[in-house]
Amino acid sequence: MADIKREIRTLGQRRSGLTAGNKYTFVLKRPNVRVDVVNAEKSLALAESQIGAIHKLLVEPEQARDDAMRADASAAQGKLDATRTAARDIAKAVSDAKEFALRAAEDAKDADADV
Repeated sequence: MADIKREIRTLGQRRSGLTAGNKYTFVLKRPNVRVDVVNAEKSLALAESQIGAIHKLLVEPEQARDDAMRADASAAQGKLDATRTAARDIAKAVSDAKEFALRAAEDAKDADADV
């Protein structure tokens, strides 16, 4: 009785040419390990892009106050409107970044199962 070692590529792969009475050992090749980091990169990019918007959000109310003190109401109103818009955009981006971060955490949890 021969002891034969066969290499297979995937689970469930069909092999032909096997002879009855021989002892076969099937060896599964090591898989290529690649972790999906797309969601983590998207979350990081969104968070980094909003840092500048937050800095602007912190400066604009001060400028609006200065404009109001100089009796330039239209400029102050414009800056306050821009601040409200920026705050809404930041809240939406933070929500999106949080969603991508949660997806990245799920991807990391399942990475070992993919291998």
